[in-house]
Amino acid sequence: MDKEEQFNDSTVAATLAKDIRIVAEKARNEEELRIGVEKLLEPALKKLGIAANPRYEKRISRTILTAVGRADALYGQAIIEYEPPGKLSTAKGKNSTKKQTEGYLLGLAGSGKQREDTLRRIAGIAIDGQSIFSFVTVLTSRCHRRLYPESS
Repeated sequence: MDKEEQFNDSTVAATLAKDIRIVAEKARNEEELRIGVEKLLEPALKKLGIAANPRYEKRISRTILTAVGRADALYGQAIIEYEPPGKLSTAKGKNSTKKQTEGYLLGLAGSGKQREDTLRRIAGIAIDGQSIFSFVTVLTSRCHRRLYPESS
């Protein structure tokens, strides 16, 4: 990637972040945040040369022990989970969102031989308009799964 491409990517990301904050200030609930952010994502991704075909309210069987859930948005191998404004500013909110997102990542990875490889390639993003957290599954040599970032 040359310097001009990096500048353009950084400019798009900075503009998107600023615009998300503006949407979040006006959003009174999760749905208003989601609608506003989704309207911003398509043109931003287009500027970055990323073709997206998002799916919304994607049913995902989280694990054998939990019920089927619906991820707010699925962009390829990235799950976006929208939360009510301010939810991610509390430890309780972060922890519950982390558990929910982890369940979706594990469910999206499926089972069988390809699961560990799939877990290396997928990500979860949680956004409440004030905070954005990205989650990736890190596999240790013993195949223990840890979701980062760690919640406090």
